[in-house]
Amino acid sequence: MIVWCSVVFWGCFGFVIPRKYMRMYMILAAIGLSSLYFFYQPPVNYDLYRHYETLHSLRRYDLWAVMSGAINKYNESIKSYQQGAPVYLLYAYLISKLQVDQLLAVITAIITYIPVSSIILMAVDDLDEDIADWKLSFCFFFLLVMLDFRGISGMRNTTAYALFAYVLYKDLVRNASKPLCFIAYLAIANFHNSTLILIIIRLMIELNRFIPKLVLMIIALAAFSSVNLILPVLLRYAGIPMVQSLIVKLNAYGFGGGSKYLVFRAAVRFFQIVFCLLLCLYCKRRIPQTKRFQKYGDIILLFVMYAFGAISQYDIFARSMMFLYFAILPFLLLFLKYIVAETPFELMIPASSMVGFTEVALYFMIYGAMALSLYMYYDGYYGPMDPGMILGIKRLLLN
Repeated sequence: MIVWCSVVFWGCFGFVIPRKYMRMYMILAAIGLSSLYFFYQPPVNYDLYRHYETLHSLRRYDLWAVMSGAINKYNESIKSYQQGAPVYLLYAYLISKLQVDQLLAVITAIITYIPVSSIILMAVDDLDEDIADWKLSFCFFFLLVMLDFRGISGMRNTTAYALFAYVLYKDLVRNASKPLCFIAYLAIANFHNSTLILIIIRLMIELNRFIPKLVLMIIALAAFSSVNLILPVLLRYAGIPMVQSLIVKLNAYGFGGGSKYLVFRAAVRFFQIVFCLLLCLYCKRRIPQTKRFQKYGDIILLFVMYAFGAISQYDIFARSMMFLYFAILPFLLLFLKYIVAETPFELMIPASSMVGFTEVALYFMIYGAMALSLYMYYDGYYGPMDPGMILGIKRLLLN
């Protein structure tokens, strides 16, 4: 309930903020929400607890011992990061020197919120036209609601997706330096290797000049189910630390491992993925101003196909939504700009549309996706964070 109220407060507060202060408001909202982690005491079975334990271990060693692998035989957790996520290990080591465990979660949450907030602001600038203030605020509210706050406490997956979405926008929409963008992609993959599939999809987009998009979509759809075929190839390169880490993840999630399959949550994710797919397709086909977003939209389409192909594995299917929530933001802004009038209660139906059914359906799907996420926050599907926060507040007051 504490997180739910905080998300709703900061989201609604944005509707009274003038455009010129929107960037500052987004930063303050990110800091305000992230600061909740100062009061959160994670249960021992949560990832965040394990990350705090890693901080305690890192404080005992110098940087060379940590990054060189000299202490691997003494600490399995540090060894796994040194081999599969060296960028995260360096990041965690630097934060460990601040001597406050909670700063790891707070700083990571801020790093997650700021890049995806910047995607909204960049999209506004790139459209070269005035956009009603409430539409900009609505996109940020959508982000706050859809972003799984507890998911940030995993420290790496959600943050890696946020950073990747930001770099992807700079790469494909703003035509930033390709070598620098690919260096950034590789650095993010060394923060969490879940983004390796996004690097592969990014490379597949370059093949679109030679291979029809439909073929690429089929390949993406079949990617996860082809793990059994890919694994023997990867085993040949198991000596490479990142490949070895990827093999461990594939064994954990690709062969019946991972979390118990939760049907209701999976159904919610399925609805939200379908919404992202339809919104992207609609904007690409019906809104002419989407032309500069074509390649960016193609990434979303291929990643949706990959997510559908992984529907049998709950962890991968559910977590893939985090990237889609971030990447879909420019298309949400486009839809609001060209289909929704100056008030939220009037749609501007294109003359070519069939009675505007598509626009009305998509508009209600936006609210449906947000309502389901708010329900999951309230109902505790994202984890019972309130007891941990109340415990943390009590400890703070007693100390």
